[in-house]
Amino acid sequence: MPKIIRKAPLTLIEVCIALGLMAIIVTTLFSSLIQTIRVSRSLDVIKSTALNSSFFYNRLLHIFSHAAGNSFKLEKDEDGTISKITFDFENGLDPALIYSGKTTGAIYADQNHDLILSILSKDKSMVQNEILLSNIKEFFIEPNFPFFLSLSIRFSETNRRQFVFFFSDRPEGSEAYSI
Repeated sequence: MPKIIRKAPLTLIEVCIALGLMAIIVTTLFSSLIQTIRVSRSLDVIKSTALNSSFFYNRLLHIFSHAAGNSFKLEKDEDGTISKITFDFENGLDPALIYSGKTTGAIYADQNHDLILSILSKDKSMVQNEILLSNIKEFFIEPNFPFFLSLSIRFSETNRRQFVFFFSDRPEGSEAYSI
């Protein structure tokens, strides 16, 4: 008959050591999980800001590339800073036909800290507002006509972006600059 070997029961010290090691492992895993969540949230903010900035730049690049070079008008605040820029541009075919074709647009920051693009209808009776960016702290326009326009936007104390839009001085319908 085979002999049955009995193992000695776990002692209290062995159980405490095992629980201590488990606590260290769980704490390490939990802190790594918390750090991963923080990095993921900050990446989401960065991704959202990058996508919004990309949309903003592409939208205004299209508009400014179809703007009449001599139509830009600047409005200033009481302190002398430029607060609004108005211009004429070719809007192309808009879903609302009343905003299609040659029209007038304006870019300004409203009291809700949104950067707004306003487009006037052909007959100047209606306005279509489009929010280009939200939650902006400051908005600066630096005109360098007829060559380029610089827009600086501050989202927070540390996050500030500058967008530059170049204007062409080539004749309309021409593919290249004259030599």
